[in-house]
Amino acid sequence: MYIACDMNCNNLGNYFQCVGHENEIKKDKSSFIIDKTYYPKAYCYRTHNSFSFKYSDAINYLLPEDYVKWQKKCFGINKI
Repeated sequence: MYIACDMNCNNLGNYFQCVGHENEIKKDKSSFIIDKTYYPKAYCYRTHNSFSFKYSDAINYLLPEDYVKWQKKCFGINKI
């Protein structure tokens, strides 16, 4: 599994950036750490792909449970 982080949480755009393989990324309590850059775990999701993708493609790349989690967080959806 790879980790893709929502870049809109830092106002960088409406896309997910793949930051690496989940077994190879350094972690602390609340973040994934890649080359001295911290990505909040709350805005990162699991995917099978190692590339970045747009919000409009999220349903195709995020794992189903992570897609639902992202929808709830990003769009304030309480019931899916």
